[in-house]
Amino acid sequence: MYSAHTSYKLCLKTKDYKRCKALQRDAESKQDALEFPTIFAERYQRVVGFLSTFTSQGVLCAGPLVIEKSIKVPAILASRLISGYDNFMRHCGIVEYFFYVDKTNVKSWIRTMQHHGLSVYSEDENQLWFKRVLV
Repeated sequence: MYSAHTSYKLCLKTKDYKRCKALQRDAESKQDALEFPTIFAERYQRVVGFLSTFTSQGVLCAGPLVIEKSIKVPAILASRLISGYDNFMRHCGIVEYFFYVDKTNVKSWIRTMQHHGLSVYSEDENQLWFKRVLV
């Protein structure tokens, strides 16, 4: 499978969300609820990644971000999911959102965050929180 065969789409139907939930289970990811908007990556009619939305204390947050384990360079897929998510949020008039990275994943994702010009906004016991400002 190649990234050239990957399309990025907005979940609009229940079946789209069910397919993302199936990947979430297969990836043994925490079973967080998936809310609108959710952007998913599809290769050969198979969901290989997605980025969803949740709210926490009235604050808009991106997540979870789940990528199929077989993806050889997950940072590229993550970057494209984030880009699609950003574009949709801009289209809706959203100017900022928050997201977190589990501290257990910090080493593997911190370079990706820095590449996108992000720095740590706050920190709690288990997570590093980032604020994404859309220009």
